[in-house]
Amino acid sequence: MDHYEQLMGSLKVRNVVAFLQQPGQLVVAVEFPNFPSKNSFWVTFFKGAWYLVTWSPHAYRIPPEVDVCEVCVDVLRGSPTAIYRVDEDNVLKHRLQPLNNDEAEKLFAQIGG
Repeated sequence: MDHYEQLMGSLKVRNVVAFLQQPGQLVVAVEFPNFPSKNSFWVTFFKGAWYLVTWSPHAYRIPPEVDVCEVCVDVLRGSPTAIYRVDEDNVLKHRLQPLNNDEAEKLFAQIGG
């Protein structure tokens, strides 16, 4: 089972919708289809690390010791509508590492996002 399948299974148990929109882009959403009126974002696993990306897009590296499923659930439930950025409480709680524009662009180029 790959990283995405494992995460999708963990999220499903917590009643969270997750689906691959394209290779390397797992959408995490309140419902399907995902609309801006409801919260959603995407995650990717790249070079041994998970990243959470909002649709604006703002990207965050999830530290390897942090449970990516817990991050997804907390961020998803942190807002009823789509978010521009992850709220500061979740950034601090999960020690998310915001990527600067250059880092985010390199990530997107490498994963095809």
